[in-house]
Amino acid sequence: MKTTLIQEITEKINQIQSDEEYTAIYNALKAKREYMMQIKTLSFAIGDQVMFDAGRKGIIYGIVTNIKKNFKIKSEGNVSWNVHPSFVKKPDKEVKLIPAFK
Repeated sequence: MKTTLIQEITEKINQIQSDEEYTAIYNALKAKREYMMQIKTLSFAIGDQVMFDAGRKGIIYGIVTNIKKNFKIKSEGNVSWNVHPSFVKKPDKEVKLIPAFK
């Protein structure tokens, strides 16, 4: 049976004996995750239409108005949202927002 990459990595992690090795792996994964988030953040610009899932409030469509650690997004009704980049996506359909957002 063919093993997957995740299974191979898990087996290698289970063979680790020292805290230094665990710390090195943790730091490598953390750096990779930060890099991936930075790349995703750079793929958006102020004025882009975006969407995100606001839980009980459903899918929210809006415009990026500010980019720092989180995105500031204005949605219909002039509501501002601070959203972490990991939750923001490009809309899967063309959304017509009211003219006040353009």
